[in-house]
Amino acid sequence: MPSKELNEQPVGLPTPAIVSTVVHSVGGLVSFDVNIFPDSMDDLSFYINDEVVGTWNLSNKKSQHVEFLLPAGRHELKWVYQSGRIPSNTYHWIDNLLIPALPDSDNDGVIDGWEYTYFKSLDTNFKEYDTTLDTDQDGVTDINEAKALTDPWWERY
Repeated sequence: MPSKELNEQPVGLPTPAIVSTVVHSVGGLVSFDVNIFPDSMDDLSFYINDEVVGTWNLSNKKSQHVEFLLPAGRHELKWVYQSGRIPSNTYHWIDNLLIPALPDSDNDGVIDGWEYTYFKSLDTNFKEYDTTLDTDQDGVTDINEAKALTDPWWERY
């Protein structure tokens, strides 16, 4: 997976930059490399289900590989970058992210992240779903919204 830089806008109040995802884990280790910008006053924190499990700043090594146990089941993973000064022209980044999850753990043809985002669970069986249903009536069926990873509740036209 390519590097993902987490950077805050260089103007305004220090507002955290947040990257998050919901996964259905098969159980195992979430692992990634953390790289800290030299001379930074900023923090990068990693959360599993809204619990901080790791924070990195200048008190840590500049670059390190980290691992966290992720039990089987549904989890929200979140990285929060908080600047310590205004303006901030520094950054931290993560690389080589591995998450022990299946993209479609219920094997219904729709990726779990989309189901969690728009249906809040994996309870909808898309193998038996009405393929003509268009919830937001925008001309794109819910099944095609799932394939395009778009919002089935937001009318575009």
